[in-house]
Amino acid sequence: MKMLKKLALCLISIVILTACSTDENIKAETESGNLIGDWNVVSSKLNSNTGTSYNKITFTSNNRATFLYKGFGNNGQDITEAGSWTIKDDVLTVTWDSADAGLKVYKLNIIEFTATKLKWSTVISGEGTLIEELVKI
Repeated sequence: MKMLKKLALCLISIVILTACSTDENIKAETESGNLIGDWNVVSSKLNSNTGTSYNKITFTSNNRATFLYKGFGNNGQDITEAGSWTIKDDVLTVTWDSADAGLKVYKLNIIEFTATKLKWSTVISGEGTLIEELVKI
């Protein structure tokens, strides 16, 4: 009987250890070094409506971000916004240096993140859900 208890305990231990899988989806914060560099927006959907985008985003190692919206201004001029960025779990947060009231913090929910591809979503108040896909250049 004593041997049976030891065998049962051993089997339970083995099952518990093998049942715990490794986390294949590494949290974005552990891969934030992959974020550093220049990214082009290759796909942009607002409420499932595909739009054309020529935006470029630069993330630096000192946690600064610059968003360049090509031809987005009133007369077709480029617009640039800058701010600081952080990643916690799967949320990329950009805090703009200057923004209208209520728009200072931009939270992007990371859907996919590799060394060369980034996909995120965010809800834009009054407009809907924006999903963008970026590639590193």
